[in-house]
Formats: sequence, structure tokens, C-alpha cells
Amino acid sequence: AEAIAGVKAVLTHEDVPEDRFTRTGFPYPAPAPFDERVLNETVRFVGEPVAAVAARTAEAAAAAVDAIEVDYEPYDHVLDAHEAMGADAPTLHPEPYENPQENAAPERNVVCETRHEEGNVERGFEAADEVVEGEYETQAVHHL
Repeated sequence: AEAIAGVKAVLTHEDVPEDRFTRTGFPYPAPAPFDERVLNETVRFVGEPVAAVAARTAEAAAAAVDAIEVDYEPYDHVLDAHEAMGADAPTLHPEPYENPQENAAPERNVVCETRHEEGNVERGFEAADEVVEGEYETQAVHHL
């Protein structure tokens, strides 16, 4: 990629500072863990950046991106949220990070855990004509 005409630099995790930041979008100081680098050595999801290209033209940059070859070492993965928090799950961020949240548990892949209760559930159950209980799951929800 670096040999392509017009390409000025190709960077990987080895070329960027160790400084960590958060992708939450909060202004500094963000109430979120600083667990990201510009380019990480470990790729945790499809689409995570592994290199950066600087070139004189968009065409040269695109050609360099196409020329980059990456050797991936597949890690065990978990697709169930409850299993991902279990003791046997692979840890996503084994290295310490800055600004961890008070109730974080990185060893269980938990960045933060917030519980919110409103009203009196027991009183509501007692007043209800019928109560339906179950366990329900949905996609991740951020910033309620």
C-alpha cells in the first residue's frame, strides 16, 4: 500500500499513541470509560478500523486501502449477552482503561450497569386484574 504513487503514509496500531478515548460523544471529561484507541491491536467487531491511509488523492487512498492485507487471528466469540457476561466468556478489554465507571466489571465485559425503578410494582400487581410475567430481550438501547 505504501508503494502506491501518491500515498504518503499507512498507519497501524503500532504507529498511533497509546492514548485512550471514549466513542460515546460526551464532551471531556466524559462520564464513560476511555477504552478505545484510534487503531486497536485487537479487532473486536466487523468494521473496526485497522489502518489509516494518507494520500494526495482519494483515488490513491482507495488503491492503498484495497492493497492492505490483514492477517486475523480469530478469537472465541459469544453471541448471547448473558453468556458474554459469564465467567467463561472471553474478555473484550483485558487491558486496564481510563475513567472506569463506578460499577464497571471489565472482567465480565460490563462497561456500566444502571438500574432504574419507578413506582410500586408490588402494589400494581396487587391492583391488577391479571398479571403476565416473562423475560423479554431487545437490541441494545443507549442513552435512555
